[in-house]
Amino acid sequence: MEKGAKNVSNQIRLINSVIENFKDENGLDEAFLFELFAISQILKNKNIDFDDIENSIVDGGNDGGIDSIIVLLNDTNLNTVEELEELKEGGELNRKTELEVLIIQVKDSDSFKERVFDALSITVQDVFEYSKEYDYLITRYNQLLIDRILLLRKALDEVMVISNKVKIKIVYISKGDTSQISNGVKNKAESIKGMLVDKSSVTNSTVEYYGADELRKIYIEPEENELILKFNADFSSTFEGVSSLGYVVLANIIDYYKFVSKDNGEIREGIFENNIRHFQGKVTVNRGIINTLNEDTDLEFWWLNNGITILANEIIPLPNNKLKIKNIQIVNGLQTTFCIYDHFKGLNVDTLRDNRSVLIKLIQTDDEKIMDKIIYSTNSQTEVRPADLRATDELQRDIENYFLSKGFYYDRRKNYYKNQNKERAKIFNIAKTAQYIETLLFKRPHIARANPTSLLKTDDNYKRIFSRSINLEAYLKACLLFRKTSQYIKEKTHSDDIISGRYGASMKNLSFHLMLTSTSIYLDNFYFNDTDLANMDLDDMDFSYFDTSIMYLIEIIDSMGEGGNIINIAKSKNYTNLIEGKLTQ
Repeated sequence: MEKGAKNVSNQIRLINSVIENFKDENGLDEAFLFELFAISQILKNKNIDFDDIENSIVDGGNDGGIDSIIVLLNDTNLNTVEELEELKEGGELNRKTELEVLIIQVKDSDSFKERVFDALSITVQDVFEYSKEYDYLITRYNQLLIDRILLLRKALDEVMVISNKVKIKIVYISKGDTSQISNGVKNKAESIKGMLVDKSSVTNSTVEYYGADELRKIYIEPEENELILKFNADFSSTFEGVSSLGYVVLANIIDYYKFVSKDNGEIREGIFENNIRHFQGKVTVNRGIINTLNEDTDLEFWWLNNGITILANEIIPLPNNKLKIKNIQIVNGLQTTFCIYDHFKGLNVDTLRDNRSVLIKLIQTDDEKIMDKIIYSTNSQTEVRPADLRATDELQRDIENYFLSKGFYYDRRKNYYKNQNKERAKIFNIAKTAQYIETLLFKRPHIARANPTSLLKTDDNYKRIFSRSINLEAYLKACLLFRKTSQYIKEKTHSDDIISGRYGASMKNLSFHLMLTSTSIYLDNFYFNDTDLANMDLDDMDFSYFDTSIMYLIEIIDSMGEGGNIINIAKSKNYTNLIEGKLTQ
């Protein structure tokens, strides 16, 4: 056997073992296993959960050579056009907005082949030819792909008029060896890249390859949880009766820039996961920080800035004014950090001199209550929407602990359990739990569908959905019910999606309505309450209830006489009212 062939064989043997581990860790079956594994690895450092990855998969008949389309806005996944519109209406799109589109092809093969790009090149032309609208696309592609194409187009339209921070990636993944990619494949890639730039007007368009070895290395790469901070001056303190330890240091702003930057120059996004907000762009406060960095070079920076707050599990003093910090989370000062990062980004900082310092508070604690109080106190002193701080609420901690007692994970702190490598199929987050409760207990699937990101933006909404009067088991059952609904839809989507076949739109658009209707039929009561929900035996609820529900939903759609526009119907209060009437007659 030739050496190259032997290496490939070893790589495939290793990656197959890794995939088996991944399957066991996450409680997965064989369906789309390699796609789920591969996509989750290349997006390991992005803000996207397992359900979002599953929803991005368009593989099947008429997929145009595409397995997945991911749309990331500021490193956060977008699932629907409605989410994008809400962000726009909330003023969250600005000149600092970053958009990244990934068009992904995953092949469970031992090499990279030219024919992958042959199919993809035709589809790419259609994707970015805006004159080819829905009526044309539906004759060539499946509904899942069309939904992603329309989301991609809308995101590009909205962001490219205000920001230049847009990139598109064609990602080709296989179990092959990237060092053995043929010139024929590379030439086809260059051709499709040129077409992409021409059709989309996005000059930052690239083609990337991931093979068995790259995927294995990403999988085994540990999360960043230990960094060294160099400082100029400090003092430490403890508080009687508290086991925590605190440091206050002054660190040179260039040393701080290095501290928050990766070796490749990118910022370490992972250390901001417990911060309540991402970078807000050139808002008034940030313009002030930027002006201070650019103009007030004769004044100490920390005199003019509130500084940074860092939480850590362990802080170890080292010689030469250094601290080793483990499990770092910057919980306040993200705006300052990004302004400092942007100020020095792209420069050769090893040759620069800047004598200014930033003030940093570091607190070593494992006590979650202390951590929550610090997060709340350091952020509530500035103007922050009340809903942004909900993760620190006592009720949220109670829900988290209840889920844990049942073997599930409630991610009240974004990505906390993902970073602990917990089984992803058992992780649920605050925002999606709110959608499920809105659907089931408040009978408003149209609101859950139409306003997915705004349910928790007001204090009244939050207190209504997350209330001490609601049985804790009902929150868990709501999550598990949606998971069961998703399993049903997943099974139908690639075999017998009667909604898509009849109305040209994926059954996924009716996920919340299907969940509510099926639960109502199972309980024989549309007006079921949290106790009814909590007492449900989901093992007893087979897919026949969903089959019956789909027929009810179709009957109601046909009676509405609105041309079967599923996307609009799903957001219609009238549709919900008609479902209620059907189930209570």
